Amino acid sequence: MLPPTARERALARTYTGRDGRDQWETVETFRAVLDAFHADRERPQTEICQEVGIPTHRGGRWLRGETPAVVKAIDTAATHGWLQAQPGDPTFEALVVLHAWTLAGGSIGSSWQLSIYVGDSDPRQLADAALTGAGVDTRVREQPASESVELQPARDGAALARVLHTLGSPVGDKQASPPTLPAWLAAVPRATQLRWARTYVSLRASQDSRHTRRVREARPPAYRDALATFFADLTGGEVARADRGVKLYQTATELLDVVPTIPGQSAVAVHQ
Repeated sequence: MLPPTARERALARTYTGRDGRDQWETVETFRAVLDAFHADRERPQTEICQEVGIPTHRGGRWLRGETPAVVKAIDTAATHGWLQAQPGDPTFEALVVLHAWTLAGGSIGSSWQLSIYVGDSDPRQLADAALTGAGVDTRVREQPASESVELQPARDGAALARVLHTLGSPVGDKQASPPTLPAWLAAVPRATQLRWARTYVSLRASQDSRHTRRVREARPPAYRDALATFFADLTGGEVARADRGVKLYQTATELLDVVPTIPGQSAVAVHQ
């Protein structure tokens, strides 16, 4: 996984400056201004701004307490532990579940609104546990014309959505720009990989026979191939790309057709 500073940089680059400037530069400049001020509180603002290389009016606003949105997002993410969390930590594993859910049964809107959709057969308890594990709790939006319930973060949802995007969660129309499996998924421990895969399967799998499951997936063949390969490598069982999906045979089904939990809880089989 990326170290915390690299994760800060990735989060900053989910923002777009009005002048097209890399927003990580804004973060570094803001910090430089405050560091210079705290090093010598008697130093004139104009001198600090000249040294850092920014207009006095911008530095003055920062010194009067205004904080850029990108810096607020990084501070929020750090407060929740999203930037420091490592595989195996409850916070990281909650993010893993939410990432899988955004691919299999959720979305991030263009305005950075994270939505977790829960159908009648989906593990609602897991969704609540993941949002709570990320430190944001759950807000429910009923869907009168739908069989699903929409869950959203009760607070700090936009920052969480941006962090999930740095992990590979797509933003906007997933059909227009199909996602890919993120590189970090191949590098994390097997327990974390299983948690991601079990989340995905719990949302997309239907019973094909007593010992097989079909993971519904309409994305392009390359994505289905990658998903099938990941499941096969993870379980050592037979997995095949099927028409509009991925088929899990007995060994893979037994390992993956399980509702995962955040560390410290027990897993529960989906189908018996």
